[in-house]
Amino acid sequence: MVTTVAATSSAELAVAGGASYQAMVPVRVLDTRVALGTTSIAMTKPGVPTAVVLPAAVAHAAGVALNLTITEPVSDGFATAYPCGLVPPLASNVNFRAEQTVPNLVIAKANALGKVCIVTSVAAHLVVDLQGWFPPGSYDPLPAPDRVLDTRTGVAHKLAAGVESLLVDGYSDGAVVANVTVTDPGGPGYLTVY
Repeated sequence: MVTTVAATSSAELAVAGGASYQAMVPVRVLDTRVALGTTSIAMTKPGVPTAVVLPAAVAHAAGVALNLTITEPVSDGFATAYPCGLVPPLASNVNFRAEQTVPNLVIAKANALGKVCIVTSVAAHLVVDLQGWFPPGSYDPLPAPDRVLDTRTGVAHKLAAGVESLLVDGYSDGAVVANVTVTDPGGPGYLTVY
């Protein structure tokens, strides 16, 4: 079963039927380079939230999947997505270097008005594509992201090659959605979460 819902632009969103995650034909909902989803062409201001207004058909979803792309940042920094109206959380969704274009898949919760805010630590352009959504009751997101581990603080230690476990008790009975960031690696390598 395929349902079509109206978007904020002339494009239409094709949504797959079912009770859990609803994949869709991606639709661009914000591009600060061309004033799509915003009133003017302008880079973000550090620490000032940029609101992404979701299409009405998904505005009350339990969560949305966004491809969040940072482009043309003036210096190294990070970006965080969260429900508009809240204080920006400590957790970051995208980390980038000056002049880089860096995308990341973000699962975010919108506020009651169907808005997700994105805050950057430095001036940059934002491009946001809506990829899918979770119907109410199919996904239970935290009100805002919560950082559960940062090896740079407290008793700071780099992870050694091998296995390290992290207890996420209290967040879920089965699975969690997590953004994992590697910073300052000792050399080329990879990270697997399981």
